[in-house]
Amino acid sequence: MPQAPKHEPRRLRAWVPRFVLLGPGITYWLFLFLIPVGLLLAYSFFTRGPFGGVEYELTLENYQRLVDPLYLRVLLTSLRIALISTGLALLLGYPMAYFIATAPRKRRLVLLMLVILPFWTSFLIRTYSWIVLLSPTGLVNRLLGAFHVGPLSLLYNEGSIVVGLVYAYLPLMILPIYSSIERLGEGPREAAQDLYARPWSMFRRVLLPLTRPGVVAGCIFVFVPSMGNFIVPDLLGGGQTVMVGNLIQQQFLSARDWPFGATFAVAMIGIMLILLAFQSVVLRREQGTAERSPTESHAGRRRGRGWFHAHAGLVYAFLYLPILVLVVLSFNASGLPTAWGGFSLKWYGSLAGNAPLLASVRTTLVVAVFVTVISTVLGTLLALGLHRTVRSRTLDSALFVPAVIPDIVLAIGLLSFFNLVSVPLGVGTIVLAHVVFDMVFVAAIVRTRLGYFDVRIEEAAGDLYAGPLQTFVRVTLPVIAPGIVAGALVAFTLSVDEFVIAFFNSGPTSITFPIRVYSMIRFGVTPEINAIAAIVLVVSLVLILVALRLSRGRGDRVAIGPLG
Repeated sequence: MPQAPKHEPRRLRAWVPRFVLLGPGITYWLFLFLIPVGLLLAYSFFTRGPFGGVEYELTLENYQRLVDPLYLRVLLTSLRIALISTGLALLLGYPMAYFIATAPRKRRLVLLMLVILPFWTSFLIRTYSWIVLLSPTGLVNRLLGAFHVGPLSLLYNEGSIVVGLVYAYLPLMILPIYSSIERLGEGPREAAQDLYARPWSMFRRVLLPLTRPGVVAGCIFVFVPSMGNFIVPDLLGGGQTVMVGNLIQQQFLSARDWPFGATFAVAMIGIMLILLAFQSVVLRREQGTAERSPTESHAGRRRGRGWFHAHAGLVYAFLYLPILVLVVLSFNASGLPTAWGGFSLKWYGSLAGNAPLLASVRTTLVVAVFVTVISTVLGTLLALGLHRTVRSRTLDSALFVPAVIPDIVLAIGLLSFFNLVSVPLGVGTIVLAHVVFDMVFVAAIVRTRLGYFDVRIEEAAGDLYAGPLQTFVRVTLPVIAPGIVAGALVAFTLSVDEFVIAFFNSGPTSITFPIRVYSMIRFGVTPEINAIAAIVLVVSLVLILVALRLSRGRGDRVAIGPLG
């Protein structure tokens, strides 16, 4: 009787941890990300039913309609606004990234955190803050009025949309560029200075080529979400400028022409994939050219930084002034949300009697708790699996796509999926939808923590006859626990703030807090909004500060001496 090869049990033992760690997260990713996005591709080849929805008759008409002058104008408008926003973000972001990367090492983390913190606060609230600033009675026009200028029409036009998009995504431009510059060290800049290169020549011939991967990444991170954003054009554009995101929203919710809306979503996915492929080419071409220079001299670092200090001050003012204005106006006694009428706490008191708002808060907290628990479990297992069992860049990239795909594409994909499988929209669908991207952020944070873990500790536990489960519970888990808690806090914050996916996948009895705030902003701004904004901003900042503090593992890295 033939016997099984002896190496089969060893292969089985190798696959068991992969299945246990990666199986749940990958299965979730397949069913609630890949299939929904694939549905959009399939729907783009079908026709609209007589009463809306999808009729399963193959056609290419939807793609032919894309080049219709009416819709082509929408696409070109979206491209123009996204390109302008990306260009302005690059002009603001590159000097800022350079300023932070060349600052004294002790101050870099603080300067970087000051850039990141506003990004993690509520997107809706940050967008609303520009309505307060740019309205005819807002702060900007009041300041201009002091010089007998205006009031100017600063709101509800393409200019206000660009301002809102730059404000929303500027940190996403700064972070990758900062990473590229910081990795270079001082060597290339000092070598250029030794050769008497002028600042502009040094930037054009040395710094820019070596930091090109960071620039490309930053431009993609700003351009892609700007193309698909429908909140900023709706709130700051007043609905007068239609972008791709607004058109997709209209096709799915108003016209109920899902196939045509799906076609625009497929076009956005195509643009994103082209940009990501271009980024991959740039990274391969530049691989090895941006390694840290061994030279860590600080000579010349302080020269000519006056302009950078001024620029950094303007950028920080741009990021924080809208937030500060909202917090101050939350104590405003006036019935007008933009006109100061004295100090008062009455708007905070009035929130306690707003039953619909309190109901939406309860719904949001219920959703966030479930999302946090599920995302933390799945994300932690994914992080352990990717770090310990499989080292695949392709798998890494695929699993993290939900973090970079436009929100509206993921939202309508999930809506199509839930509709196909006849799942009623409600709290459950919001939870399932939020977990898709939240678990990715948890996995990223826990993997960062795992990078500080010395695996020899686990080997020592094995030498002491500890089993895999006992080793994980008593050795591994205590070390990565701060990263898990940080990931959970980030997942909770993201779920509480998330609007677009909940907007498309909620039912009439599952209105979340961001959806309620959106309706209040869109259909009747009251001073209560300022009080809500202040509370949301403070809570978000506290949660993110705690998460950032917990996720920093370098200072408490676990290490042991030589074994044996």
